[in-house]
Amino acid sequence: MPDFDVDRRDGVVWARFGDGESNLIDEHLLQGLTRLIGEIRMDLNVRVLILSGLGKTFSMGSDLTRLQGIQALPSECERTVAMLNSVLGAFQEASVVTIAAVNGPVRESGLELALACDFILASEQATFTDGHIGLGLLGGGGNTQRLPRAIGTRRATYLALTGVTIDSATADRWGLVTSVFAANDFVENVWSVAGSISKQPASAAHAVRHLIRLFDSSTIYSGLAEERSMAVQQMVSAEAIAGVLKRLNSSPA
Repeated sequence: MPDFDVDRRDGVVWARFGDGESNLIDEHLLQGLTRLIGEIRMDLNVRVLILSGLGKTFSMGSDLTRLQGIQALPSECERTVAMLNSVLGAFQEASVVTIAAVNGPVRESGLELALACDFILASEQATFTDGHIGLGLLGGGGNTQRLPRAIGTRRATYLALTGVTIDSATADRWGLVTSVFAANDFVENVWSVAGSISKQPASAAHAVRHLIRLFDSSTIYSGLAEERSMAVQQMVSAEAIAGVLKRLNSSPA
């Protein structure tokens, strides 16, 4: 499994991605995630996939330098958003249980990736931010659809319109994450949860996931399609061009 730091235990695969610092969601990573899902689909011994970022960060979101370079190219923006949606959709429809192990800060498209998993386990050091609004952007990867389903429409609206960062305790209280673990016990606790799931009867676990996904599938796909279309329009707007430039100029070299 290229592009990832991979560990295995008794039907569980833990894949850590990124450069160990920002762990950006870029085209290279999306291609790697597509291959990862495909390889796991072919391995009948894998029951659970854990996904986390290398180092002390889950993901700081998209590669804004590349985004700035394609904002004058609507067709390229459309291709980028479509690729993100395809990969996140593959996670939602994966043949195995998917767990986002959020080991530190996560924001924007990184949050969208975590939300596409079956559930999120968090370290006490994790923080959560949907900062698209400050960039003049819409997410395009499902935040407007999956976030309200996780925490309710009012809290999702608050996070999306303010861009504030919430800590792991707040994320736990709001239902964004399933459990929060102490940093020094985080890895073993995540292995324990995944291991307990991997021991459940396979056909029953698959049926449970399928039926739970059906709960909101009649509305989520139309919402995702609308979000995707609007995200591309917003990506090339004057607001987004100015917002991305401002963030890049304020980032440390």
